[in-house]
Amino acid sequence: MNLAPPSIQHTKTKRVVYRKYTGKSAATLVVMLGIHGNEISGFEAVENMIQTFQKSGMDFKGNVYILKGNIHAMELGKRYDTQDLNRLWTDEQVAKVQRDNAHLNPDEREQREVYATLKEILNNHPDKPIYFVDLHTTSSPTIPFITTSDSLDNRAFSALFPLPVVLGIEAYIHGALLSYISEFGHIGIGFEAGQHNDKNAVAVNEAFLWLSLVNSGCLDKEQIPGYDKYFQLLQEKNLFKNRFFDIVYKYTISKDAVFQMNPGFENFQSIQKNQVLARVDNRVLRSPARGKIFMPLYQAQGEDGYFIMKNISLFWLLISRWLRRNNAYVLLRWIPGISTPSRTDNITQCLRVKPNFWQKKILTLLGYREYRQFEDKICFIRRDRNLRVF
Repeated sequence: MNLAPPSIQHTKTKRVVYRKYTGKSAATLVVMLGIHGNEISGFEAVENMIQTFQKSGMDFKGNVYILKGNIHAMELGKRYDTQDLNRLWTDEQVAKVQRDNAHLNPDEREQREVYATLKEILNNHPDKPIYFVDLHTTSSPTIPFITTSDSLDNRAFSALFPLPVVLGIEAYIHGALLSYISEFGHIGIGFEAGQHNDKNAVAVNEAFLWLSLVNSGCLDKEQIPGYDKYFQLLQEKNLFKNRFFDIVYKYTISKDAVFQMNPGFENFQSIQKNQVLARVDNRVLRSPARGKIFMPLYQAQGEDGYFIMKNISLFWLLISRWLRRNNAYVLLRWIPGISTPSRTDNITQCLRVKPNFWQKKILTLLGYREYRQFEDKICFIRRDRNLRVF
């Protein structure tokens, strides 16, 4: 199968596929294509959308940028060459690729160029949050769904789409581009359109992009031919009344381990505790909890074997939103073992020991999902932040 992306004739630079600039104070939507080089169905969807732009003469209210991700990996037809480009987005790694031009691997060179392009876009639009959409496909059969870091802005934007939404990905996948972008106060969601070789993924991606243009404020839905058809296409693929999910477990594949997912699993499939899910080095892996399987790995590259997730109740979402809007994080300083070292309260420390069950529940409720180890401290980070310089 040829995984090379289709050629797009509207490219102004190698990195920028499409650019529509209307003014610095308007809404801005940034779309990322192919940050994994073997996920290219978004290109054909974008080609179809650009042709509609040209035929219909649409009156844009906002700015639109569509970018290529890992161009080198696309040319190879692989997820990545040396390192996964969507696992490199940390402060330390970004600093490295900017200062060290001579000793970068191909994926790091791609990161340096993507960062420079994003920085230029953000510098041109400093006054308002920017909406980032990252298009993906998966190695296993799946219904379309959204993943996002758990900020209130990300929740609100995700809820505008008639799709399942998976929160808390930042707690289990470190160095993802959208998590990095969210740290700067911008809105970012990932969209999984289907399996890599699913022909329907093109139509699903196109429908999602049209809704993204409307939900970000760049176009009015009345301008889009067949908008209701696009909305219906996504809505009919959503199988769940309760659309929000929370990741509770991830199996990470150790370096040099031989991992094999048991055949037949699909995203959102229900699983039971102790059910056999995979094998690693001839050892059986069983589910530690009841829930739904998420992102089972059926490709050679990647370190995320599988995830387990559960539904989030509406009550939990409402309580969490109320607490965050009323700055309830100030109460954390009264919980034994937790301190807030900065006035911004964006980083909360659990000193010397891992948080217990209830401490972790409270931290998650307030949006502190991602954690990082610093010497003898575990620092939890939340995404509800004001805009700051990229």
